[in-house]
Amino acid sequence: MVESEAEAIERGLRLAREGADLVDIGAESSLPHSKRVGPGEQIERIVPVVRALATEGILVSVESYYPEVLAAAAEEGARVFNLTGNEADADVLKLAARHKAAVVFCYVQGGHVRDVADFALEEDMLAEMERT
Repeated sequence: MVESEAEAIERGLRLAREGADLVDIGAESSLPHSKRVGPGEQIERIVPVVRALATEGILVSVESYYPEVLAAAAEEGARVFNLTGNEADADVLKLAARHKAAVVFCYVQGGHVRDVADFALEEDMLAEMERT
């Protein structure tokens, strides 16, 4: 975890120099007891980093379950949405189509990754993923 916008930008640039094909940025930890970060604050944290990295030609992915965060990031050059929830799938897919962005769907039991407490393993997880 980085502490500042400048550190996040430098880390993204370093990862690209070291050969990363994609740099994934998030503004909220998914650890169970981490502080929640609303969409406004996520946008404030993510947008300057996305803008700086995309300007350097780096493929940027943004991790969020808020469509408004993904939209703001796409406006600044993010081309991959790392979707850590499933409550807003339809909105995110429309955004992805509008911005020609790829979408990474993370399987989450619950509305989003922060809702997951006890992960229930099904006998056939692939069928469970297809069902949800």
